[in-house]
Amino acid sequence: IYGYSKLLAENLFNHYAAQGLDIVILRPSSIYGYGLGKGKVLNVFFEKAIKGGLLELTAPCNKVNLIHAMDVAYVCYIVYKKDVNGIFNIAYKDNSSFKDIASTIINIVDSGKVVITGNKKTHDTRFDLDCENAVESFDFDPKICLEDGIMSMYNKCMLVEKFI
Repeated sequence: IYGYSKLLAENLFNHYAAQGLDIVILRPSSIYGYGLGKGKVLNVFFEKAIKGGLLELTAPCNKVNLIHAMDVAYVCYIVYKKDVNGIFNIAYKDNSSFKDIASTIINIVDSGKVVITGNKKTHDTRFDLDCENAVESFDFDPKICLEDGIMSMYNKCMLVEKFI
């Protein structure tokens, strides 16, 4: 129902855009960063790693596109300042495998262990968005790589310095 509610909202705004309303719709991939909800995968990985536990992966090659919350906030600022209109996908340059995500957390926390409990042959990727329209329209260029983003979560900081 979540996806349909987003689509319905977009359709509503597009209806008014056709009548002259200036709109901007941002479609971010999977947002992460300091303040992420407690039950989210990254925080579950953190909790287990900090306790020296096992991060069990059944599909280690599956990937997701993670975009740091500060990159998304900066895009909001840029589209406001440049008075941009349109619909834009917002995602990081690369997708990250769950094995890479788990390993990054283990390295940063310096505790825990990644264990592969399954070996699914699929290589699913979620939120692999084409951001070319954002690049062309307002020079979109995400700044925060996975390692820096994970480190910021661990240190509970926002990475504002990447945008100054």
